[in-house]
Amino acid sequence: MKTTLRILTAGLILLSLAFPLLAETVHCDGPISVFFATPSNDTVDETLCSVLQTATSTVDIAIYSFTLPNVAQTLETLAKRGVAIRILMEAGAPGGNGVACSLALSSTNITLREVSKGGIFHHKFAVLNHSVVITGSFNWSDNARDNNWENLNVIVCPDLAAAYTEQFNSIWHFYALPDYTDTDTSPGKVNINTASKSELMDRLPGIGDSLSDRIIAYRNTYGNFSRIEDIMNVPYIAEGRFAQIKDLICVGSDCGK
Repeated sequence: MKTTLRILTAGLILLSLAFPLLAETVHCDGPISVFFATPSNDTVDETLCSVLQTATSTVDIAIYSFTLPNVAQTLETLAKRGVAIRILMEAGAPGGNGVACSLALSSTNITLREVSKGGIFHHKFAVLNHSVVITGSFNWSDNARDNNWENLNVIVCPDLAAAYTEQFNSIWHFYALPDYTDTDTSPGKVNINTASKSELMDRLPGIGDSLSDRIIAYRNTYGNFSRIEDIMNVPYIAEGRFAQIKDLICVGSDCGK
């Protein structure tokens, strides 16, 4: 019988999270479960299904590759129960997007948005009920299950879930823009000195509810940004996040080009 190693940690836990776009410290007092897969142990997908089955209201999924039929079946069952499911997925993922597309067609409670940026959408996380985060190296794919060394982490922590949800929503809104395309005809640059909260959130990936508020509060306190690089003076906007948005923002006369 193949088994999955499970480590349960309870008590007060300080998680220092080095996101590629955000460095933030989150306090969690819920359990953390860690599961490991090896090329000879292919049961992590069953664990994933078991965790997903605990969702009662919402499931937000950001994934690079998704081909596992049992996970798809679990999500379809959740949708029939009324759980609202959103999926962000790499459009050029190995194995294609047939499973995710079929899911989106199966229920009005499941919505899919494809992120087509040359195979660089490597997020692997889900947020359940705004309180549970599923993350780790494990892609939801046959290859990850059958051939790879992988890890899957389940973290009960509303504050951590909020951080992941903000990142999810920023990407979700960005790809909902009616004039968005994956060509050079994407919308014009965002003037960070005049943009509204909704413009910042909808048009800049990685800028969610709290960061848009921080940008507006900063310019209200210190005045207009002189250079686009000055946005890195806003708390929690460091070099990684700036690198993601620098080609999408402008100040002053640069916005008229």
